Amino acid sequence: MSNFKTIVLVVLYGKPVSDSNTIKSLLKMNFKEFDVFIHNNGPKRLEELSLNLKKLLPNNYKYINDLSNSSLSLIYNNFIKNNIDYDRFVIFDDDTILKSEFFDEVNKDVSLCNDIHLQVPIIYENNNIHYPLVNDVPLSAIDSPLIVNLNKDKLFSIGSGLIIYKPLIQMFVEKNKNLFDERFVFYGVDVSLFRALNKDNFISPKKINILVSSSVQHSLSKNSKEKISNWRLQERVIDDTLSTILFTDGFFRKCYRLLKIMIKNSSLSMVWLFPVIIKVIIIRRHPRS
Repeated sequence: MSNFKTIVLVVLYGKPVSDSNTIKSLLKMNFKEFDVFIHNNGPKRLEELSLNLKKLLPNNYKYINDLSNSSLSLIYNNFIKNNIDYDRFVIFDDDTILKSEFFDEVNKDVSLCNDIHLQVPIIYENNNIHYPLVNDVPLSAIDSPLIVNLNKDKLFSIGSGLIIYKPLIQMFVEKNKNLFDERFVFYGVDVSLFRALNKDNFISPKKINILVSSSVQHSLSKNSKEKISNWRLQERVIDDTLSTILFTDGFFRKCYRLLKIMIKNSSLSMVWLFPVIIKVIIIRRHPRS
């Protein structure tokens, strides 16, 4: 049992529900006391009949068809704002594999941390741990469960599997800020939350309680051996450029890193990215934000 009223977000893109590893995993959960919100981000509509979730999910669920391939930062922020009567918010993409004991472990470990703000899973791919990073080093499996102290350590992770609790949301509301930076659209959205938490002046003294708990299997695009698409290449360059101009300290260091991005993408086959880089430098946000 859990005392937290829980809602789970699954963002689908380019696949039916039946092909989503995340949905398949949720159907096998031992703990089922959560509601589900499915955001179909296109490009094709999902019909109620094709979802067939009334028979499959014993929870309350709702879904939306959004064929515009919306910004992930907007999706995540609106998910939280529109469901504020819940106590915790769990974010997944559509291709995360969860153990049937995932929520059992999460619920057991949460008692280790008073006034919990955030739970972060250990993220595997091909039996290798990639996230979370504590001081730029991936944690090992034996480190979980672990309470992370942001007064002495920096923590970064990715979005799928994040469990956000209402006290953290209230901290952002008091600062009149969104949890996820809407200047980012696809890449960099999840990292933007950790950038805010790691800032020395975000909450002083820092009283953010973060627990590394449980684990998930997740496919990371950066490790894929498939040829990267032009769309994904462009999104990575936008994230690199935007992160540099927003978060790199010092004018000369910022210029040096921007120059490196331009040199890296200076071949004839990549020259089409130059106008994108220049536009991001000028407007200081994703062109679609």
